Amino acid sequence: MKNKKLHFITIGVLLVFILLGVGSTATVPINLGERYQRMVQSQTSDERVIDKITMNGNSNVCRDGNHSVSTQRMGAAYNVSERRGSERHWQESMLDQLLAEAQRKHPGVSVSLRNATIVGNRHVNARYEQYTESVAAGKNSAGKTVYQNVTRTRPIWDCFFVYTADVIINEPNLIEMSESYRDMIQAPKSNERIIDSVRTSETISGQTVSPPRMGAPYRVSEDRSSERHRHELILDRLAEDAKSRFPNVTVNIRNARIESNNHPNIFYIASVVTTQAMPETVTYNANLAVAGVTRADLYRRVDNYFDDRRFNEANSLGVRISRRDFDVGRIRGEYFYAIPSMGSYIIISEFAIDVHDARAEIRFTDTKMQRARDSSVEPIFLQSIAEAARAELVNFSNNLRSYINTRR
Repeated sequence: MKNKKLHFITIGVLLVFILLGVGSTATVPINLGERYQRMVQSQTSDERVIDKITMNGNSNVCRDGNHSVSTQRMGAAYNVSERRGSERHWQESMLDQLLAEAQRKHPGVSVSLRNATIVGNRHVNARYEQYTESVAAGKNSAGKTVYQNVTRTRPIWDCFFVYTADVIINEPNLIEMSESYRDMIQAPKSNERIIDSVRTSETISGQTVSPPRMGAPYRVSEDRSSERHRHELILDRLAEDAKSRFPNVTVNIRNARIESNNHPNIFYIASVVTTQAMPETVTYNANLAVAGVTRADLYRRVDNYFDDRRFNEANSLGVRISRRDFDVGRIRGEYFYAIPSMGSYIIISEFAIDVHDARAEIRFTDTKMQRARDSSVEPIFLQSIAEAARAELVNFSNNLRSYINTRR
């Protein structure tokens, strides 16, 4: 009996470690592959639906005859452990089967799928299975519960999902956007965040085809059937602009669209996204020692340093004092500064400085930014900007230290 208890304890400990391990495993999203994404989307105005196909998925044994699945579009992303991060989306094989069926029904015609959907589930081949259950059979002479195995029966079914998809015909001389560009006109993915936007424009002339929306297919004459989709050139320009703005960060564009169409002038806009995490808030503290100087004299030197660098309305840079409190030796304010390598961004760091006899302590407690003068204040959104901001706070503090040690 002791060995049996020890056995159960050992199994319990192992289960705890396994559960802890599972709970702490990092996950990654599995998204539908690029070539399958159009299959789950709606057809465009230039695509013609010629058929609808319905297929059953793989059968599995289930024991709940009342379970039902609501209609849902195929292709939803899901998370798996990192070690499984390279596997295919589980519905891609079903899309392959749907497409193969469409091609079988329409031989010699270039077809594709749209609106691929799970329309429900079915339960067939109802039957019973036997299983063994351990039940209490009473108590033994020592008062312990005695168990015995009992054979029971329960209903089971063969269950499967039901899939449908519209079959579309690819019209001749229809110019469609290449798969490598389609993500650029879609919404950001779950692991991406928007950090900026880019714009461009073009002036069209003559009989140039202008699709009504970004990425929409359009027809051309036979002699032009091999040309690229004209919006791919626009997306190239938008992507190059995004990369030139953030040369040290991996960025992409999403939500590319026509901002306005004032024929013959067309204006385009796209969101710039990155998978880089938001940086932590930039803070910095420095102790500034000045031997043999009273608090009053040191306060005067610090105040003069800030006054020499007072906020300049012309360029929105410098020190803006929000409160002076001579009695307690404290000055509060904000430091506005630009980082040449970061373009037009203005960084704003809140600070407080406490002045004592022979020393002062400056604390930068929060740092935010503006993308340009008069734009809204927002958190710093890239690690490279955060690092440059902190370097400037160190430089500002060192200059203050030098100033108060050399002035009389």
